[in-house]
Amino acid sequence: MRLTILRTVILINAIATIAAGVVLFVFPAAIPSVVDITLAPDQAFVAWLLGAAEFTVAALCIGSVHSPSHDVLRLATTTLLVFHAASAVADAMALAQTFSLPIALNLALRIVMVILLASEAGGWGLPLAPPPRTGLPEPNLPPANPCAACPLPR
Repeated sequence: MRLTILRTVILINAIATIAAGVVLFVFPAAIPSVVDITLAPDQAFVAWLLGAAEFTVAALCIGSVHSPSHDVLRLATTTLLVFHAASAVADAMALAQTFSLPIALNLALRIVMVILLASEAGGWGLPLAPPPRTGLPEPNLPPANPCAACPLPR
């Protein structure tokens, strides 16, 4: 049950990052303008790079939600924790310079996401540290050496 909640939180992250990526590619100045940053047309490349990063995070989220491996889910959760925590630090640094309601709200959202991800992953069925290796392969995974089962000569 709790892994279902974690997967739902990760899927919500995927949807949000896809939306942000689309906006950053189609309307590169839209998101920066929310925090009073003017992005000239010749500076759109920065927004496009950020959009590409958003799509990458979305791909990680979608892949982990559908993976039977706890290692993959753990990697996605850890990556999202770092992403949201680092974004919270960036928000705090921006707020230290000048107050902005959108940045303050974004900071609050980042803190909520860090707490949600940490509590869902660490406290409810998915330890952030990998379990000790038993030497047995995880179920539903292909063999470590796919060529070992290949009928073709090597």
